[in-house]
Amino acid sequence: MKYIPLISASLMALCTASQAQVLSNGTGGGDFSSGSTWVGGSVPIYNFEVVAGDTVTANSGTTYSYENGFINVIGTLTLNSGSSITANRLNNGVTSTTGVVNVNGGNLRLSRIFNGTGGLTTVNQTAGLVELLDLSAGREQFNLSGGTTTQGSTGSISTIYHLTAGANLIYENGFKLFGSSSNGTTWNGGSVTVNNSINIGNVTATTDFFSLLSSNSANVLNISSKTSKQTFSTSLANVLSIDQATIQFDIYSAALNDSDQLGSAGSFNISSDVQFAINGVNLSGTAEDYIGATYQLLDFGNENYSAVAATLDGGTWTIGGADYTVDFTNNLATDGTIAISSLTPVPEPATIGLLTGMTALAVAGLRRRYRS
Repeated sequence: MKYIPLISASLMALCTASQAQVLSNGTGGGDFSSGSTWVGGSVPIYNFEVVAGDTVTANSGTTYSYENGFINVIGTLTLNSGSSITANRLNNGVTSTTGVVNVNGGNLRLSRIFNGTGGLTTVNQTAGLVELLDLSAGREQFNLSGGTTTQGSTGSISTIYHLTAGANLIYENGFKLFGSSSNGTTWNGGSVTVNNSINIGNVTATTDFFSLLSSNSANVLNISSKTSKQTFSTSLANVLSIDQATIQFDIYSAALNDSDQLGSAGSFNISSDVQFAINGVNLSGTAEDYIGATYQLLDFGNENYSAVAATLDGGTWTIGGADYTVDFTNNLATDGTIAISSLTPVPEPATIGLLTGMTALAVAGLRRRYRS
């Protein structure tokens, strides 16, 4: 005979109660790790809620990790250096209420953020690391001025970003933005890095994510920090304007089009105040392999490149262990391509010193002759 163990109703109730959501005290909050901060006197190990009017602060040494956990923030949750909070989802399900998360250090790791109708979660980050594995459903606002924020999988373009100097926003895992774009996003410094191909699609407004690139010459879009070709693209058919920014393209080899790419179903209006920084670092082969090499940096569905006026900056490339300054043939306004026209070896420091010394001796000799 097979015996099937039975779980008593009282035991099930006990298990459910142990995982019930713990509320902050409603009298102002306090230190996350202090029992007095929480109703019932116990620090939460499962779900918790910071109620309206409370500020709960996770200080150095505070660690909360519940992969299936739900965090409700109606009040304010603050992370300081040395703290760590990991959960499945950050919620704000209260209509017309703003929950605030301040990341001043430490690590906040979430699968996603979910807000109910009218609810808003605001994340203010000055330092530390915020990891969002899958962005959001609902409304969020990120005010980023320091630290690193990584966002993966899919996300809503209704998310508002305010970036200033020191911000570092990284898109991972084929991130795709969708939804309405009338959201007031601003980008006034800091960098955005695309670590896998990104696509902006199904946008319902006439402006979109690329408005980020228009506001400040200090903005840097790094299409990839990986070691293989990546694409930053949009499926919109309208013309998108980029007025000020640096867009960084990486070159990976001398093979045709082996570079990062900016793509659009429509076209871009790219002003002369936009700089394309073309990086070739630790490339294999020899300089001769790269002379004449062509790269399709822009790929427009309607093949209208005439409004592209970006300047090119190649800096110093390292090829086969040697450094070169690079010059380009700029065909961006014709077909979206560039070609390498010349590579000039950068003199070794010892060679520069020797030439300087020889020049000084020659000058000294001329002076002696003149005096005599």
